[in-house]
Amino acid sequence: MLQGANSLANKMAGMRKWLLSLLILAGPVSARNWYDPIHEGERYVNPHLTVQRASQGWKDRWQGQLVLWTGKLSGVKRQGEGWSMRLETPAGSLPVTCPRAVLTLRPDPREGCQVSIKGEVYERAGKLSMIGRSVILLHPAQTLDRSSRSRFLASWIRFHCPDEGVAYAEVTAQSVLEHASKNGLDPWLLSSLLQIESAYRKDVVSSSGAVGLGQLMPATAAGLGVDPWDPAQNVAGCAKMLAGLLSGWDSKELDARALTLASYNAGPTLVRQIQTVPRIPETSNYVYFIGSLQKHLQALAPAR
Repeated sequence: MLQGANSLANKMAGMRKWLLSLLILAGPVSARNWYDPIHEGERYVNPHLTVQRASQGWKDRWQGQLVLWTGKLSGVKRQGEGWSMRLETPAGSLPVTCPRAVLTLRPDPREGCQVSIKGEVYERAGKLSMIGRSVILLHPAQTLDRSSRSRFLASWIRFHCPDEGVAYAEVTAQSVLEHASKNGLDPWLLSSLLQIESAYRKDVVSSSGAVGLGQLMPATAAGLGVDPWDPAQNVAGCAKMLAGLLSGWDSKELDARALTLASYNAGPTLVRQIQTVPRIPETSNYVYFIGSLQKHLQALAPAR
């Protein structure tokens, strides 16, 4: 009996060594970001499929996979109703075709801008390419004013809305900072939401009738007591709505920010009913885009 116990102990010790060796070979496990997708599939953005990984070991199951890849734009040209360009990344350059109009691209090419492109990735004849769906601006080719938060945000909004003029950028930046503070919000979370929703534009109207910066529906805006066509009021209503959604979450599984953004996109009734980010690609991707952009802005913006 003692011999059997010793034999079992030796086997357990051997198994522990084997598991430890596997962990060492696998390398450190990266912590999950609060905004990372919890659902998987072709239509859900895959943050683990990088340009380098796809270039070094392409698999057929990645064909048509939605990704968000970062790099610098070059060769931006009109192509019918859409655009063609190249995304220059540390792992190589790849062609991108956007078949439809893109809110953040302009007739004057944004050459040299750092961006993240959302789109499906394909491999043809041993070469990678993308069908782009949207372009998230991350940095202009020139420098940004980082002398203060308000000046940084104004220059950031000006980067997105060059046709609106300096006054619009300054007033909108002040509104974002003021209402974020008033509602106890991280200004970069609010800014990221506005950027993803409308690229800070006041004149963007969705097919469902959502208006302006935070894409407020007219009925929602009325309930919040704001005029959605007034940029400052739109920002105020958006901040109030975001803060209201953010309060009250007590989930042990997911960050309150993820549930809040899911509620903003898919509606609070559904999210509170299921207590998680819905298995809706648009909503899951929405949380990821805003969360990753918030992280970028936090690192880019001045401390005060």
